[in-house]
Amino acid sequence: MPSLKMNKDIFIIPYQWFGFEARWQNYVDIWTKIPLAKYALNTVKLTIIVTLLQILTSSFAAYAFAKLQFKGRNVLFLAYIATIAVPWQVYMVPQFIFMRRLGLADTHLAIIILQAFYAFGVFLMRQFYEGIPDSLCEAARIDGMSEYKIYSTIMLPL
Repeated sequence: MPSLKMNKDIFIIPYQWFGFEARWQNYVDIWTKIPLAKYALNTVKLTIIVTLLQILTSSFAAYAFAKLQFKGRNVLFLAYIATIAVPWQVYMVPQFIFMRRLGLADTHLAIIILQAFYAFGVFLMRQFYEGIPDSLCEAARIDGMSEYKIYSTIMLPL
């Protein structure tokens, strides 16, 4: 385990997997010199927030693309899904400039905003909604349910 090696033992050639002096102090050093707990907490916080927002935004958009009839729906869906093919390096700098102009550079909110909308999630959830019969939604509309109520009835069992 390289984490137990001393600095001088890391780059020995040929690489030595066993038979070196284990230095357990490395683990103490990493927790005292670097705020590792804070980094882990930030990761957990951002992961939970972004995941919940992606589920919410993707499910709303997917419901609209699957169950609502509006002009240009398929073209808009195709254009939105096509953004998956654009490499992140293409829009990385414009996103940074945009967040900096909003005063959000180096904040968690910038990460949350930029990650809240996920085209692949919309695609997956649309496939799920396509499996629900349109006649079920039509019957709910006839019974007086609003689109939001139909959406929430479909989503809550998940």
